[in-house]
Amino acid sequence: MFGDLKIKIKINPSAFIFCQVYPVIQIAKYYSINKDELLSSGQDKLKDIDLFFRNWNLIFQYTNMYTQIGCTADFVTGIRAEELTPTGLKNLVCDIRPVTVSVRNYVITAVTANMSGYKASDTCINRVRQFYQSRPFEVSGQRIQSWVFPSAASSYGIKTTQNKPHSHITEMCLLFLKDSRHVTCYENPHNFDTQVTTMYRIFPDFAINTLSEQFFTMQLQANNLDSTFDACDEYENSVTTPRASKTRRYNPVNDYTSFFILIQCERNNNGALTFDGFDSKK
Repeated sequence: MFGDLKIKIKINPSAFIFCQVYPVIQIAKYYSINKDELLSSGQDKLKDIDLFFRNWNLIFQYTNMYTQIGCTADFVTGIRAEELTPTGLKNLVCDIRPVTVSVRNYVITAVTANMSGYKASDTCINRVRQFYQSRPFEVSGQRIQSWVFPSAASSYGIKTTQNKPHSHITEMCLLFLKDSRHVTCYENPHNFDTQVTTMYRIFPDFAINTLSEQFFTMQLQANNLDSTFDACDEYENSVTTPRASKTRRYNPVNDYTSFFILIQCERNNNGALTFDGFDSKK
């Protein structure tokens, strides 16, 4: 509003998420772009593409999913056509193998910053700019602080009380990792009576229970962006997906960054739900 905004970014390569692309869409895109070349090269390639479209859903039901970088997941590593009869009848075969995805190099092409506050119109921004042209303006610094629980989670959960000094808090967010290597994938914990008390004030007004009817209604209202009154896949899978153990780690089938609880403390003391990320749907 008053000058250049400088943002320093430190990225952890393990925080990236790999998205498997639906092969039929890519084949259709390849066919539309190289249609003239395929028609001039003969009928063999066209037969293989037609075979792919007809047999893909019958052989392997493929769904999009996000995989944390550094984790192992079943990927489609190869697609080939095998002859079944001497007359030339072919069958589509998919090679599915466990693959561990890693990042060697990356290039940042765009950055999006989400900032707290209400949206201001152009008229309001111009009035504020004129007001501070001859007056000093002070911008308070911001930082993010994090704390861990004093004890690890047991089969009965975590029951703890912590006192942390804060000053000029705008937001508080509770994050629960499914695995120590999961930097961005979280799960929905079973929280009961979650509230924050500061300066004898309670945030939010009511205690949040992630399994209560009231919280589920809030989630439905926040997800009602396309007039479809239905719970999102992230919320359902976060409740039903088993926890990771010392011997087994479950790969998430959805991007759990799309679901987390945000306690708004800046302008009001009402609970809020924020959905940020990509929905892993076809």
